[in-house]
Amino acid sequence: MQAVLDEFYAQIVAKLERDELIPAYKRSMHREYLATVVDGLCGPWCGRDRRRACEAAVTGSVAFHGRAVRDNGSVCPLGKHHDMLYVMVRFAMDADAGPEPVAALLAAIYTCEKTLEKLFEGAVVGSKVARMISGRWTDFGATVADNRTALGFYLDRATRARLLLDGRRMQDVWMRSYRAAPVMVAVATGDLAAVAMLLRYGPDERSVRAAIAYLRRRCADQEPRGPPFPDRDQSCLELLLRAVAHEGGGCGSGGGYGSRDDYDGCDGAGGSSGVKVVPVPPTLLHLARCAVRKALHQNFSLPHGILQLPVPRSLVSYLDLEC
Repeated sequence: MQAVLDEFYAQIVAKLERDELIPAYKRSMHREYLATVVDGLCGPWCGRDRRRACEAAVTGSVAFHGRAVRDNGSVCPLGKHHDMLYVMVRFAMDADAGPEPVAALLAAIYTCEKTLEKLFEGAVVGSKVARMISGRWTDFGATVADNRTALGFYLDRATRARLLLDGRRMQDVWMRSYRAAPVMVAVATGDLAAVAMLLRYGPDERSVRAAIAYLRRRCADQEPRGPPFPDRDQSCLELLLRAVAHEGGGCGSGGGYGSRDDYDGCDGAGGSSGVKVVPVPPTLLHLARCAVRKALHQNFSLPHGILQLPVPRSLVSYLDLEC
């Protein structure tokens, strides 16, 4: 089968025009073509295991891209050679490929682009905004929900494979066009669901604290008689505060730091209301949550490792930042 796949890349992909795979419908067409090839090759040699055959196809595409890079003086030639990786991005998800081939695919993309923002954009800013910024439609559908499902798949596989990209985990790789970490971009757009997904996998604490500071500055910038702090920003702030161990005062709270009813405005430091807020110390339960999540994160077991802990269901939800 590997020989047939090698021939597919050598005879079919190699003969494509350089910009053949730029349109999303072209990538979709070649993805379906490849799926047909794989279906025809699923024989007894692999126990008729289609998933294994699909993983071989993903591995083959990474190898094809690697050869193109080496033949071009260790510089990615881009065009069809690189776009083929994005054909495989959706193909791997549809095939429910395992962590190792998916990690190799992500590493190949990152090595050339130094970002994975095309995998984050549709889930964090929406496919239409992504189209305006990157100039191409995402490969995961037009809805935010579809793109969020895809992002969850890749975050899961990257975590299970213990993937590090220049020392960063996938959720910490900056979105270069936005000049910020994914969690910061999600907070700036006010997308609570995207923030929740990223926090489940434990983004770098510095990014979380930067997002908290950003929201507090927005709160402080509200005029005394201006519009109130938006509910979506308040919800994002409370969720972010569940993910850090020590963060007191300011506009908003959560995770054992008091509630929205504890104050009437932002604190006097930088705020315009002049209302002083006395920080509420974190609860022992919240500190325990942060300690457990930190240990799981260090072992690349967040969030899937939470279900393996001998704790009640209520604590599973608490550890997963659901409450």
